[in-house]
Amino acid sequence: MSGSSRDKQVVLITGASSGIGFETAVLLSSRHKVIATVRDQAHIRQLQEKMAEAGASFDTEILDVQDEGGIWALTGLIRMKYGRIDAVVNTIGYGLAGPVEETSCGEAIKQFDIHFFGIHRVVRAVLPLMRIQKSGLIINLSSNLGKPVPMTGFWSASQAAIQVYSEALREEVAPFGITVHLISQTATTGTLAKKLEIAVNSFSEHSPYYPLTRKALQSIRELTGKDAASTALAARISALIEGKTVR
Repeated sequence: MSGSSRDKQVVLITGASSGIGFETAVLLSSRHKVIATVRDQAHIRQLQEKMAEAGASFDTEILDVQDEGGIWALTGLIRMKYGRIDAVVNTIGYGLAGPVEETSCGEAIKQFDIHFFGIHRVVRAVLPLMRIQKSGLIINLSSNLGKPVPMTGFWSASQAAIQVYSEALREEVAPFGITVHLISQTATTGTLAKKLEIAVNSFSEHSPYYPLTRKALQSIRELTGKDAASTALAARISALIEGKTVR
């Protein structure tokens, strides 16, 4: 649990435009103060429309996880408004697909800058306040692509990095009363598999990997998770925040 004795907790959620992030925001909003974030104004409007359709009510804010200054500004605003941050749920989703050979360094760097360093930027911004509180909960999501999967080499690598990072972080912040949880989801849970970025060179018919790439991507998309999977993970996240037993 977060270490806070308060029933109503302040929860910051990244990547809340859809899938697990959105489902978590909806589920928690009836009992806690939720700040759900998305990367730009266009996504804010979409999130607010979905929130209204779901009959939920929570704060919506812009948070670009590649903008370190913006992250510190938002966490500072939350501190001024609510006085604390009890839990952070990182559901940032970005997936790059394509053979390793035909993935440019720029494409690979983008995968890590959003998915891995995006989480790190958020964690760095909330930890000072959590240490002062002597309590806090950080929940990071990764997928079972931490294991090598052909045609998702850099996506898989970023997942593995998140897993090891979270395990190290857990040990470092435990003395301050801060808990870190890593939730591994299937690669196809939620909407991420529907929004894969494809390495530019890999989807050319002239690529020697073209048949393998098409087959791999088709397999991933055919297995795209159902809404029920996102809802179940949101329930698990909610239980962690509320200190309930999670299997």
